[in-house]
Amino acid sequence: MKRISILSFALTALLSSGAFASGGYNHSYEAPKPKPVDTRYEYGKTIYHGRAKNIGKVNFCVNDGETMSPVKASTLRPFKRGSVRNLTSSLYNCDTSQKAGETINSKDLSYVVYYLNKRFRLRLNNG
Repeated sequence: MKRISILSFALTALLSSGAFASGGYNHSYEAPKPKPVDTRYEYGKTIYHGRAKNIGKVNFCVNDGETMSPVKASTLRPFKRGSVRNLTSSLYNCDTSQKAGETINSKDLSYVVYYLNKRFRLRLNNG
């Protein structure tokens, strides 16, 4: 009799303790929130790569005073920590040898400069 009561007590304690319940799993999992998209960066990237339908394909070059070179990290290095105005005035359209400001409007050009600033970590200042 004692054996049955001890066995029934142990079985009751085991079932009521939740030993058969799922251990510690949180059913209310929330996915991490995505980072907000930098729309200025993305639009500047679109223009730079020639995918903006309203602008078309523009091949950007940098005029360093002597030659015109395609935009890349090594040609943008002299503009690092310089002014936005300096870079803007040195950007040209390689195909037509016109200033980039004459090829596209100033607002779209500011998006391209913003993209280049972030992409190549130029740390340009507004001065």
